[in-house]
Amino acid sequence: MTPRWRLALACSGWLTWLGQLLPPGFPLRVLVVFGFVLICPGLALTLLLPLREAVVRWVLAVALSVSLAILLNTVLTIASNDSLPLRLAVLATITTVAAVAAPLDAARGAMAAPGKADP
Repeated sequence: MTPRWRLALACSGWLTWLGQLLPPGFPLRVLVVFGFVLICPGLALTLLLPLREAVVRWVLAVALSVSLAILLNTVLTIASNDSLPLRLAVLATITTVAAVAAPLDAARGAMAAPGKADP
């Protein structure tokens, strides 16, 4: 994935978070939040995994995104916190950290000497 796409992925959550300024139930707001929650957190996390097939990456991205959303909603519901901005901020933070960490992980792997295994 090119650096521009990683930057767009890292910023996507915060742009979605700003989408809260739109009126509740507005179709654009619903589509943006749904699209972000369905794809972006999982896609950012799959960048950290050594996957070769694009189909595997996309299927895993959707599965991870849905799982993260359900886990986060469960934890915040148990904590009696019904804040949508908090839920989006947590998902945006996970997305940003994973998208920024992916190039660092790749650079670390490239610095290892070829033919030598990590201890």
